[in-house]
Amino acid sequence: MSAWLVSHAHISALVSARHWATGFPGPSGLPAVSDTILGRLLLRENYLSLAARYGDPVDNVEIDAFRYADPRPHSPLEILKAIDCYEYQACEHDGWQASVARRYCEWLRCLAVSRLPGYEALPWGLD
Repeated sequence: MSAWLVSHAHISALVSARHWATGFPGPSGLPAVSDTILGRLLLRENYLSLAARYGDPVDNVEIDAFRYADPRPHSPLEILKAIDCYEYQACEHDGWQASVARRYCEWLRCLAVSRLPGYEALPWGLD
């Protein structure tokens, strides 16, 4: 597997999608943080993965330089694919499974699925 650092635009898209969550409970373990702080948390996980995989140093200056930039709107499918990409890049370190970033991705995936076209029109239960 090869891992790489996702772009700041990629991180901002993942952060931005949480604003779909009107009335949708947030992920457990994620304190109320600004979009920039959440983006830095996600970026740090990616750096930790690269450090575990390749021995690259965690670039705290780059992480601290991250500023959330409201991206263009993304579809739920784009966000689902972006989550898959991000998780692939960020999962290489031992702390990933217990990380807030992983829980955020799981929550965001559920949120994105609930916004897929036609989802709301389907019956809740099946006979």
